Amino acid sequence: MTVITFDGLTLPVPAPLKFKQTADSLEITIEGYSEDEATVDALIAKAGPSGKALLLSGKTKVQTFGTKAALVIGSDTYTNCVIIGDVEKTEVEGTGPAPKWRYKATFVQETIP
Repeated sequence: MTVITFDGLTLPVPAPLKFKQTADSLEITIEGYSEDEATVDALIAKAGPSGKALLLSGKTKVQTFGTKAALVIGSDTYTNCVIIGDVEKTEVEGTGPAPKWRYKATFVQETIP
């Protein structure tokens, strides 16, 4: 299984990743499950109000009050990533005495300094 981290936080049990990439922009949606609600809440804490703009040059400019950090997927590192929008968190019913939490987060890599 591929290990994924964002700003030092390991994302639990990720599902297959969804990449959307152009020449100058990268967007990655990560979904997964965790038995530890605190881990999902820690990911939510790294998000903040944010937006992205595609400049005439084709580069992506991100404005955020959230964490801007490296997203590491296996041996690949994507710098200047932010969580765009809210992190979705839902309790998965019927998973036994300890609930599991489903999360979904979309990361965007800013391509200009």
